[in-house]
Amino acid sequence: MRRLTLAIVILALIGFAAWLILGQQTIDLQPIIVTETVHSIFFAPQYVALHNNYFAQEGLNVQLLLAPQPNMEMETRQIILSSAELAINSRQTGTDSPLIAFASLSQRDGSFLAYQGQDGEFRWENLHGKNILTGPPNLSTLSLEWLLLQEKLCLGSDVFLHHYGANDPASFAFRAGANDILHLWEPHASTFYNSGPDHLLFPLAALDIQLPFSAYHAAAELIIEDPQLLQKFTNAIYRAQIWLDNHNPAEIARLIAPSFPDIDEQILVAAIGRYKQLGVWAKSPLLQPGHLEQLQEILLELGKIGSKYSLEQIVCNTFAQKAVQKIKQE
Repeated sequence: MRRLTLAIVILALIGFAAWLILGQQTIDLQPIIVTETVHSIFFAPQYVALHNNYFAQEGLNVQLLLAPQPNMEMETRQIILSSAELAINSRQTGTDSPLIAFASLSQRDGSFLAYQGQDGEFRWENLHGKNILTGPPNLSTLSLEWLLLQEKLCLGSDVFLHHYGANDPASFAFRAGANDILHLWEPHASTFYNSGPDHLLFPLAALDIQLPFSAYHAAAELIIEDPQLLQKFTNAIYRAQIWLDNHNPAEIARLIAPSFPDIDEQILVAAIGRYKQLGVWAKSPLLQPGHLEQLQEILLELGKIGSKYSLEQIVCNTFAQKAVQKIKQE
């Protein structure tokens, strides 16, 4: 009896010690807030890093915050996930600590033009006289405007662009006949496609346009004051990019499903499969100069900026370069 009691006490002490150690490890994780402009499957590598504990392995406790309109005068110790247009807009405000893009997440558009048809072939000329219902302004909507101009379709006369609010279900508007074409992102694109035999999708990622559609940004002050934090964060993202590239849609969906509890499993798998097939996600955190150059060309042509910024003013590739070098050697 005494031996049994002693064994129970020893096991309890071991369990308590393990709890203390794990608790201390959690306490020791460095907290960092990551602001998402939208909670989306488009940001899948981030959720891979979260659920595979890559952030924790780097000593980080990442806390996600949803903010459709991120504050460019944000708290210094914060990271924003948005298109690299954010870094350009930040420069234009003249702030003392502008936002700098430091890690790439996606390099192709994650949106689709959704329509009803029979032949299955999308033609730009068929948009003449049509209404396009799109979401709140972002780089995808700007890219769509630019594409329409390249196809000689003038907004307001040849084609009409309407923005819906973040909470408006675009599919309802389509079924009500309010608009002819929908500009959708996943999972709404897959839901629309599955809802009718004549429902078709044209992926804008299929076009030969590569832009920094999503990238991580930090204040210039944070880059100077705590480069180690951003290095750890970028390391975790690169590990997630490698993992995602080497796993199939079903495996990815199972891993990140806790971040999307309201999305049906089949829809989640289909959406991830589309994005993988289209090459939407960047294979490394390196921000490509050519992509940033084309972004600024588009913004100039649309009258969103008056002149270009140098790469050094809007991008810091140091952390991405070190992450790639370090992890490839492991």
